[in-house]
Amino acid sequence: MAKTTSTAIGIDIGRHTFKAVALSRRGHNSIHLTDYANRQVGEGFKNEEELTQLLKLLLKDLGGSSRPCGISVSGLDSFVRVVMQPPTPTHLLREGFRLNGTTILNQDCINFVLDCDIARPDGAVKAGDPAGNDQKNQQLPYLVAGLPRSHVQQIFNAITRLRYTPAILQVAPVALFNAFDFAYEDVSSNEAAVLLDIGHLESTVLVICRREVVLARAIDFGGKTMMEALAGGGAVDQFTAMALLQQSDPGLISLLSDTVASLSREIFNSIRFFETQREESIRRIFVSGAPSATDALLQVLSDSLDLTFEVWDPLARCQISLPKSKETSLPQDIMSLGNAFGAGLATLGFR
Repeated sequence: MAKTTSTAIGIDIGRHTFKAVALSRRGHNSIHLTDYANRQVGEGFKNEEELTQLLKLLLKDLGGSSRPCGISVSGLDSFVRVVMQPPTPTHLLREGFRLNGTTILNQDCINFVLDCDIARPDGAVKAGDPAGNDQKNQQLPYLVAGLPRSHVQQIFNAITRLRYTPAILQVAPVALFNAFDFAYEDVSSNEAAVLLDIGHLESTVLVICRREVVLARAIDFGGKTMMEALAGGGAVDQFTAMALLQQSDPGLISLLSDTVASLSREIFNSIRFFETQREESIRRIFVSGAPSATDALLQVLSDSLDLTFEVWDPLARCQISLPKSKETSLPQDIMSLGNAFGAGLATLGFR
């Protein structure tokens, strides 16, 4: 059996910002954050050379020597689906999804790298499933993730050119769930909840229930959408708009409510789907991503859905062992480190 590494780097390749964390495993479940870095990348990268240079600058900010890397990817035409299938070896499912993606996943997957696994931690068919007790008709939920093969190759080449070892590659929702499952183990194991990650261009909704990913959706709403609406198409600068929003300016609060209406509706529909299927309720929504630092946004979402929206801390069970220069900036960056932390955890064997 391969020896589990004791140090790892988690990298989040986002659409607007790259993030990285350096982790150290000490003992069975003790994880230390020894460094972190983030770097804005504008509108992303156009080719492998640009990606390599952006990662080089990020890892230089992180410091330290070469270690195994777990990589989380947002956007880049990646996708996540939860589909019901008869119990089948995953290597056969991967090929089946790739060849029949349009029919099964509503996604042409012929040029994608795919991975899948049973979405339930125990892998069991539960009582009350449509399958009943007929073994031939048993159905299991499979979490399926895909990324275009060309992007996978670009990322692999860029990391290896920098003399780092790419150990894990995950789409962002999977990395986010890994981080939440570790940081909030009691909630993840015993409750139904929604994870809402608000990115730069889009948001991700994960409905989870007792460590099972029940539903995964990408929503066309991000921090950029919100800021452009608040700035009124250039009528005021974004810093002024944010300052007024934090002062609960009535006009901006009303505008914010209109702007997030589509996001609220998609969250509501996701919750309704789950509650109809499972006949149990969701009362808590855990929010991450840079826009989650905006109290007014959380309040507007909470008022529109009559649910509790709370920012969660991916480092809740992590020991902080940062250089002095990074300690002061961590509180304002922490809500954006979930994907990088989840990818790093997977590299350390937590998945």
